[in-house]
Amino acid sequence: MPRDSRSHDHWFRHIAIVVRDMAAAHRNLVVQGVELISEYPQTLPAWNEAAAGIEALYFRDPDRHPLELIHFPPDKGKPLWRQPGETLFQGVDHTALVVSDTRASLAFYRDKLGFTVTAEGCNQGIEQAALTDLRAPRVRIITLAGSGPCGIELLEYLSPTDGRPMPADTTPDDHWWAATLIENVGATAGSPACQCDPDGHGVDIR
Repeated sequence: MPRDSRSHDHWFRHIAIVVRDMAAAHRNLVVQGVELISEYPQTLPAWNEAAAGIEALYFRDPDRHPLELIHFPPDKGKPLWRQPGETLFQGVDHTALVVSDTRASLAFYRDKLGFTVTAEGCNQGIEQAALTDLRAPRVRIITLAGSGPCGIELLEYLSPTDGRPMPADTTPDDHWWAATLIENVGATAGSPACQCDPDGHGVDIR
């Protein structure tokens, strides 16, 4: 990944890993010497009704791809994540993609691929700044769901607005490349399996 990659560059994408205990998960990352984007977990504020009480933390894997830990309060998230158990890291809730134009992305993921919008909101403030390591961020978030447990989030940064586009010569062997694997019952034998969304994020349709 480019050393100067930022959370609002258009090649940014992450998977969100649900944890049962955010404090314990954060300690685990620190002990393992994992590179953090957010120095500490952030709890989204009460004024943000769609996301109030959600705890989140951004970090990087060994190749510096961004990842997220997320913990849902009792009134948020899928019932799957509220089942009793002891596993600290529970599974993947969604993949999040930075997009330049929410309308164009909805035309692709909702209208073309059949995902359903389940939530939308706008995150901003000191918590979002600490989470993303950006100054005064304001991000529009659209949550999309299919029939499976893992969804898609579209992140459109209303500020700052200097996020860099996906390089036009991007190929699958570049380190910032990743593809979202989608099982689509509406796909036909003639449909292209591998394609890109309007911002160049890879999509692999099976």
